Amino acid sequence: NIDLCPTFAEIAETAPPLTTDGHSLLPLILGENVADWRNVALIEHHGPDLEVMDPSDPDNEDTSVAPNSYEALRMTNAVYVEYRDGEKEYYDLTNDPFELTNTAGSLTTSQTQRFHGTITAIQDCKGAASCWSAQTM
Repeated sequence: NIDLCPTFAEIAETAPPLTTDGHSLLPLILGENVADWRNVALIEHHGPDLEVMDPSDPDNEDTSVAPNSYEALRMTNAVYVEYRDGEKEYYDLTNDPFELTNTAGSLTTSQTQRFHGTITAIQDCKGAASCWSAQTM
């Protein structure tokens, strides 16, 4: 979402009306070769944590468990997820494109710390340069 304002401003050939951490998507939309682009995106989902849907609710057709809160990194060839309850997931999309086998247990401590650090850096960044840097691994 942070890229929408600068994209629309560039299409309108005007400056963005406010300071933004995003970058225009127009070069990508136009099919240009963009050498310096972010290679990781933060995905967040916030609760309700482990709340079972009420099966007796007549308006509720879904009796499954609501998704737990998480932060995830979507990278070029991998997905890393940290759930609020401490569970982690990791999928190598080159070898497992359908995300069927969670291989988080095979990550080294260094890899896990790097992924967690990237999540934190993206969440805490302020300003375009800091946020752009945080989204590049």
